[in-house]
Amino acid sequence: MINKNLSKPDTRNLGKKDEKTLSEIWQIISRRKIVLIVSIISTIILVTFYNSLTEPIYQASVMLKKEKSERTDSPNQLREIVKMQTQDEIETEMELIKTWSLLSRVIDELDLYATINKVEFADGEQIEINKSLIDYNNEYLNDGHTKTNFPQFVEIKIEPSQNNYKYYIRKTSSNTFELYNAIDNTLIQTTRDTAAGIFKLNTAEVVIYWPEARPNSKVYFDFENYYEILKRLSNSVSIEHKAKTEVFEVAVKAPSPRSAMLIANTISDKFREVRIEQRKQTIRYSFNFVDQQLQEMQEKLRSAEDGLSRFKASGQIMTIDESSRDLIQFLSRLEAEKLTTELQLSDYRSKVTEMDAELRRSGYFDQSYLTPQVNEQMASPFSSLLQQLSALELQKLELLQKRRETHPDVINLDEQINLVKTKLSDYNQNTLTAYQIIINSLEKKQVQLSNIMSKYEVKMERLPIQENQLANLIRQKDVYEKMFTMLLDKREEMRMAELSKLQDIVIVDPAQEPQKPVAPKKRLNYLIGLVFGAFAGILGIFVVELKNKKLVNLDDIEHDYNLPIFSIVPVYPKEVIQRIKENKSTQSKLVTLMDDMDGFRETYRVLRTKISINFEDRKKIFMITSCEENTGKTSVVLNLGVSIAQSRKRVLLIDCDLKKATLSRELNVMNLAGLLQFLTGEKPTPIVTTQLLKTLDILPAGGITDESGDLLGTDKMRSLFSYIDVDNYDYIIFDTPPVTRVVDTLVLGKFIKDTLIVLRPEHSFKESVKWGLHELEEANIKVNGIIINATEIEYSNFKYRYGYGYGYKYKLESA
Repeated sequence: MINKNLSKPDTRNLGKKDEKTLSEIWQIISRRKIVLIVSIISTIILVTFYNSLTEPIYQASVMLKKEKSERTDSPNQLREIVKMQTQDEIETEMELIKTWSLLSRVIDELDLYATINKVEFADGEQIEINKSLIDYNNEYLNDGHTKTNFPQFVEIKIEPSQNNYKYYIRKTSSNTFELYNAIDNTLIQTTRDTAAGIFKLNTAEVVIYWPEARPNSKVYFDFENYYEILKRLSNSVSIEHKAKTEVFEVAVKAPSPRSAMLIANTISDKFREVRIEQRKQTIRYSFNFVDQQLQEMQEKLRSAEDGLSRFKASGQIMTIDESSRDLIQFLSRLEAEKLTTELQLSDYRSKVTEMDAELRRSGYFDQSYLTPQVNEQMASPFSSLLQQLSALELQKLELLQKRRETHPDVINLDEQINLVKTKLSDYNQNTLTAYQIIINSLEKKQVQLSNIMSKYEVKMERLPIQENQLANLIRQKDVYEKMFTMLLDKREEMRMAELSKLQDIVIVDPAQEPQKPVAPKKRLNYLIGLVFGAFAGILGIFVVELKNKKLVNLDDIEHDYNLPIFSIVPVYPKEVIQRIKENKSTQSKLVTLMDDMDGFRETYRVLRTKISINFEDRKKIFMITSCEENTGKTSVVLNLGVSIAQSRKRVLLIDCDLKKATLSRELNVMNLAGLLQFLTGEKPTPIVTTQLLKTLDILPAGGITDESGDLLGTDKMRSLFSYIDVDNYDYIIFDTPPVTRVVDTLVLGKFIKDTLIVLRPEHSFKESVKWGLHELEEANIKVNGIIINATEIEYSNFKYRYGYGYGYKYKLESA
């Protein structure tokens, strides 16, 4: 009975796997698709909650255009010097929009710091509002609202503060309003008026108009942290420069469409105001000086005309000759040019004085208004520094809400701010140097004109006394007249610039009330949720795969354990499981005896064929074991025995599981004498009984015992084959206990050298199988192959092998 030509299973590479192919990865995902489905559904549910609970955000945009204008206040020499310091004027303009000084004007204009919480009416009705003043005015003070006696906030003013204030105003009588602190209900101020409540505090001023309110009506409102509002508004504003154009877009996001529209349009209006003020600064340096010089020149002209009139009235010489007249005109032109140079020189000296004073006072001055537009594609170094300075000052204000001035983080920011101001100051010094170069040039020109005039004044002195006096009077009048006309033209040019060219920002397209919110983007959120859910599900599947210690991958079993798969028994459909539970007879529990289970019968036909080929001409005597309980081993033994018997082969099944005797229980032969009685000597010979089919014999366990290992290893067990007509059977199959649980199977290895192992995916542990194969190898027992039981093969590479794609699939679908 002993096979001397055994080939041992190779356990050296147990547990080692090749790299996964795409097909194998797909099989893993398909096998655990429930994890993927749950992950996707969970993510979609979360996205749905997010979309429904997230407050919608609306965006309104205003299109602005910067008009090109020729600068007349700076000569080409200065422009050429200064233009090398900054490159992009439009970028500087755009940065101005997000400055805190401009946004503060918007906040004050729209009272963005005010929130109306609720209104309590005298009849006890309470209406929760919790909206900004803009939305409150739009929704509750319009004609279409059901209630018309809501309070109207006529005026609100507050001083910028880092504090939050909560108030409520209560009408106590027909002509009395009271302002309370809503936190501790303390009375702050009382005012008497039949229609309005006017409250003036140190930090705020509130005027409310509520003529229809009955006594004991209340309105609750908050003043939010001013700097938090400023920060929030700054974050909600985005600016985009349309490439290669003078147009840029200012977009504002807000919780309501009306707020978004009003804020966007207000920003554009305030920006234009600030630009006007900025452009006025470019004229301010010269306008006052020119106006002052014009008045002085007017007085000098009037004095010169009076002097000339008196000289002529005195009866002295009335005319001069042609050569003297030419000399006078030439000297007049020189003196006019000299006076013009002096005016320019005074103008530049005045500018330098003011810029230097601003530099000393603030550490830098904004010189962007001096810069001509050169290149819109390059970032301006000066404007970049201004942006950096603005960002650092913003960080400092935010930090001061949590830290003191002496905190290291605040000190560090102060150092960074001072460093940026130093760099700005360096640019300013270059600008002042450029001005000084022009001043020096004008001073040289002034000296040269004086030298030329001195030469020709010598010629004037050679004229007769009366002619010389008349010539000087005519020259003075001529010079002052030219200078007066020039200054008058200059002032008119500045006035026209202030009236017509001062506003160089044009609103191309004002903001409209948006119809749809820009956030949350529900479709995009669902798409992202779907992708994220799928990714998380797949990641979860592979995490489970990595941590799982069971034989979950049907397609890896042959590679992992270097053993052939003899057959794969699919998992029973629910209908079959229910049928087995409801029927008690043995025939009803075996799929090989069910008429409508052709697919399962084909599975066992494959198994018996593989066994027949594997054993070839040897006696087909072998054990069927497993590595743990509940793998369905006994069910496999029974169905295999029936399948072999159905092929008109004689089969003997021997129940060697003396611990549980499951085979005997399933065949209802526990009460019959069997193997146990033979081994203990109670029966001299083993008693074989025929069951189910005429060619299927059974040697029952005959009972259970704790000494099974000792009994199965005795000489009595060795002599079993002497009492069984082996030649009368084509197959003798031993049903043994799990090899890793008891030594019974290893003990039987003394007499039976061939075995098949039953594995059950999602049940059989990898380490258990590995250890079981090692134990069988040490016991010199050959593992001929593996039987896979109760597995899903729908997504496996084995799906279309051995007829699974035909009979198995057809019968399962029909079931």
